[in-house]
Amino acid sequence: MSFTEVYVQPQRWDEFMFFATVGEDGSVSETVAPGVVWKLKELRVHLSVAFVSVEDLVFRISADAGQGSAFNFKFLSQAMNGIVDYQYIPAVSDGMIFQSADLGVITMSGASANNVIGIVVIGWAVRG
Repeated sequence: MSFTEVYVQPQRWDEFMFFATVGEDGSVSETVAPGVVWKLKELRVHLSVAFVSVEDLVFRISADAGQGSAFNFKFLSQAMNGIVDYQYIPAVSDGMIFQSADLGVITMSGASANNVIGIVVIGWAVRG
Protein backbone atom coordinates (compact mmCIF):
# COMPACT_ATOMS: atom_id res chain seq x y z
CA MET A 1 0.00 0.00 0.00
CA SER A 2 1.18 3.53 -0.74
CA PHE A 3 -0.05 6.97 0.22
CA THR A 4 -1.77 9.24 -2.26
CA GLU A 5 -0.57 12.80 -2.06
CA VAL A 6 -3.23 15.53 -1.99
CA TYR A 7 -2.69 19.24 -1.37
CA VAL A 8 -5.57 21.20 0.13
CA GLN A 9 -5.49 24.94 -0.51
CA PRO A 10 -7.06 26.92 2.34
CA GLN A 11 -9.94 29.08 1.18
CA ARG A 12 -8.93 32.72 1.10
CA TRP A 13 -11.93 34.11 -0.84
CA ASP A 14 -15.52 34.60 0.31
CA GLU A 15 -18.41 34.96 -2.10
CA PHE A 16 -20.45 38.16 -1.87
CA MET A 17 -23.68 39.42 -3.40
CA PHE A 18 -24.73 43.07 -3.51
CA PHE A 19 -28.45 43.70 -4.06
CA ALA A 20 -30.21 46.94 -4.98
CA THR A 21 -33.75 47.82 -5.98
CA VAL A 22 -34.33 51.22 -7.51
CA GLY A 23 -37.56 52.76 -8.68
CA GLU A 24 -38.59 56.06 -7.16
CA ASP A 25 -36.02 58.80 -7.70
CA GLY A 26 -35.56 58.39 -11.47
CA SER A 27 -31.96 57.21 -11.67
CA VAL A 28 -29.67 54.35 -10.69
CA SER A 29 -26.36 55.01 -8.96
CA GLU A 30 -25.14 52.05 -6.92
CA THR A 31 -21.63 51.31 -5.68
CA VAL A 32 -19.92 47.98 -5.00
CA ALA A 33 -17.18 48.54 -2.43
CA PRO A 34 -16.02 45.43 -0.53
CA GLY A 35 -12.98 47.28 0.85
CA VAL A 36 -10.63 44.38 0.07
CA VAL A 37 -9.23 42.84 -3.12
CA TRP A 38 -12.23 41.49 -5.05
CA LYS A 39 -13.26 39.66 -8.20
CA LEU A 40 -16.31 40.37 -10.34
CA LYS A 41 -18.06 37.15 -11.35
CA GLU A 42 -21.43 38.34 -12.60
CA LEU A 43 -23.75 41.35 -12.94
CA ARG A 44 -27.52 40.83 -13.29
CA VAL A 45 -30.09 43.52 -14.03
CA HIS A 46 -33.86 43.05 -14.14
CA LEU A 47 -36.35 45.71 -15.22
CA SER A 48 -40.06 45.38 -14.49
CA VAL A 49 -40.78 47.07 -17.83
CA ALA A 50 -38.47 47.27 -20.86
CA PHE A 51 -37.35 50.76 -21.88
CA VAL A 52 -38.70 52.04 -25.18
CA SER A 53 -36.20 54.90 -25.21
CA VAL A 54 -32.42 54.61 -25.24
CA GLU A 55 -31.11 54.13 -21.70
CA ASP A 56 -27.54 52.94 -21.08
CA LEU A 57 -26.42 50.74 -18.24
CA VAL A 58 -22.86 51.76 -17.34
CA PHE A 59 -20.53 49.85 -15.01
CA ARG A 60 -17.24 51.60 -14.30
CA ILE A 61 -14.43 51.24 -11.84
CA SER A 62 -13.65 54.34 -9.85
CA ALA A 63 -10.32 54.37 -8.07
CA ASP A 64 -9.97 55.70 -4.54
CA ALA A 65 -11.02 59.37 -4.31
CA GLY A 66 -7.41 60.40 -3.72
CA GLN A 67 -6.38 59.08 -7.16
CA GLY A 68 -8.62 61.37 -9.23
CA SER A 69 -10.87 60.69 -12.20
CA ALA A 70 -7.92 59.81 -14.47
CA PHE A 71 -8.00 56.37 -12.86
CA ASN A 72 -11.68 55.75 -13.69
CA PHE A 73 -12.33 53.00 -16.22
CA LYS A 74 -15.63 52.22 -17.97
CA PHE A 75 -15.66 48.58 -18.96
CA LEU A 76 -19.37 48.04 -19.61
CA SER A 77 -21.86 50.17 -21.47
CA GLN A 78 -25.04 48.41 -22.56
CA ALA A 79 -28.07 49.92 -24.32
CA MET A 80 -31.10 48.70 -22.34
CA ASN A 81 -33.95 49.63 -24.69
CA GLY A 82 -36.16 46.59 -25.27
CA ILE A 83 -34.33 44.52 -22.62
CA VAL A 84 -35.98 43.25 -19.44
CA ASP A 85 -33.26 40.89 -18.14
CA TYR A 86 -29.54 41.45 -18.67
CA GLN A 87 -26.64 39.32 -17.44
CA TYR A 88 -22.96 40.21 -17.76
CA ILE A 89 -20.29 37.59 -17.09
CA PRO A 90 -16.65 38.60 -17.68
CA ALA A 91 -14.83 36.55 -20.31
CA VAL A 92 -12.07 35.77 -17.83
CA SER A 93 -12.98 32.44 -16.24
CA ASP A 94 -11.59 33.43 -12.84
CA GLY A 95 -13.33 36.81 -12.74
CA MET A 96 -11.93 40.30 -13.07
CA ILE A 97 -9.66 41.20 -10.14
CA PHE A 98 -9.84 44.68 -8.58
CA GLN A 99 -7.91 46.36 -5.78
CA SER A 100 -9.33 47.15 -2.34
CA ALA A 101 -9.74 50.87 -3.10
CA ASP A 102 -11.56 50.21 -6.40
CA LEU A 103 -15.26 50.97 -6.38
CA GLY A 104 -17.64 49.42 -8.90
CA VAL A 105 -20.16 52.11 -9.86
CA ILE A 106 -23.36 51.14 -11.68
CA THR A 107 -25.37 53.97 -13.24
CA MET A 108 -28.47 54.21 -15.39
CA SER A 109 -31.17 56.84 -15.77
CA GLY A 110 -34.82 56.18 -16.37
CA ALA A 111 -36.05 54.44 -13.22
CA SER A 112 -39.56 55.45 -12.18
CA ALA A 113 -42.49 54.26 -10.13
CA ASN A 114 -43.61 52.39 -13.27
CA ASN A 115 -40.24 50.71 -13.82
CA VAL A 116 -38.50 49.09 -10.87
CA ILE A 117 -34.91 47.99 -11.50
CA GLY A 118 -33.24 45.18 -9.58
CA ILE A 119 -29.46 44.81 -9.61
CA VAL A 120 -27.35 41.92 -8.30
CA VAL A 121 -23.54 41.95 -8.30
CA ILE A 122 -21.86 38.63 -7.53
CA GLY A 123 -18.18 38.24 -6.80
CA TRP A 124 -15.47 37.06 -4.49
CA ALA A 125 -13.62 39.08 -1.87
CA VAL A 126 -10.40 38.29 -0.06
CA ARG A 127 -11.14 37.13 3.45
CA GLY A 128 -10.35 39.99 5.81
